[in-house]
Amino acid sequence: MKNHPARRQFLLGSCCLPFLSFSSHTLAAEPDASPGAPGYHAPTTFHWQVGLSITPTSGPCAGIFATFPLPGSWPEQEVEMIDRMASPHVAAVKFRNLASAVPQALVSIPKVPAGQTAQVKMTYKITKQAVSSPTDPACLGVATTMPSTVRKHLATSPGIDPRAATIRALAAKTDDKSRSAWDRITSLYDWVRDNIQCRDGQRHGSITTLREGWGQKEDISSLFIALCRALHIPARTVWVPDHNYAEFYLQDPGGKGYWFPCELVGLRSFGETTSRRPILQRGDLFRVPEKKVPLRYVAEHLAVKQALARPQVQFIRQLSNPA
Repeated sequence: MKNHPARRQFLLGSCCLPFLSFSSHTLAAEPDASPGAPGYHAPTTFHWQVGLSITPTSGPCAGIFATFPLPGSWPEQEVEMIDRMASPHVAAVKFRNLASAVPQALVSIPKVPAGQTAQVKMTYKITKQAVSSPTDPACLGVATTMPSTVRKHLATSPGIDPRAATIRALAAKTDDKSRSAWDRITSLYDWVRDNIQCRDGQRHGSITTLREGWGQKEDISSLFIALCRALHIPARTVWVPDHNYAEFYLQDPGGKGYWFPCELVGLRSFGETTSRRPILQRGDLFRVPEKKVPLRYVAEHLAVKQALARPQVQFIRQLSNPA
């Protein structure tokens, strides 16, 4: 990729300051005293670099607008922006936080001459902890009241249909309300792992996965999530680099709620995870202004108003461990 000889790099200035206060977060120093709380331990630090590189292939490009998702902080994850740069072609970099709690960068590039490259890069330091199961999972129950940020994870999502008759029938057949909420969810989890095969292929969603008895790893997580939601148990997808897993929500006797991870493929891991891969997004129903339909995952977006030919475009997603 060619760069113009006069091209220089510079740090983005005051436009980033409001976002820094949002993204910086300190991991809790004191463990939660509730016997129903998950535990966090064994932190690992990564660098996650995101950005955009665009090079015209035939004549200049003009009117470029791009967005890309940024990592956020969570109870087990601390995020800090440690570096940011942009080429002189970049007119503005702004930030917004979607209602679904996914931060995004918004990049405006008026024009890139032929033979030059416009680029934006941001590097984050991410400290991620492993999650251990609660000391007394039997004390947890299905929430009867919950905040809207949790309730939305009962709804239908792309590829996840808890209202489908086949999903509801299987959830009711597998469920035993005389058992603890933890054991009820364990039964759903074990049924999916025992009866659904993981295969490579095109994603086809929870209904087809149940009917066919197989799906890719994302489909298998979707089926488990749909079954949980059919029993009015909030559940959602967690997205990490090159992988995803599910998590479900329960409340302790005091009414405080917690999310618990579980892996539907590979080694059995229910209510806990030793994975240190950084969390990129949580959820599976996102509404983005640039898209007309709800999204399962907030991906990158690029619009170019003027170009003689399709430019070379690279959205940067790179994970490294500084240690």
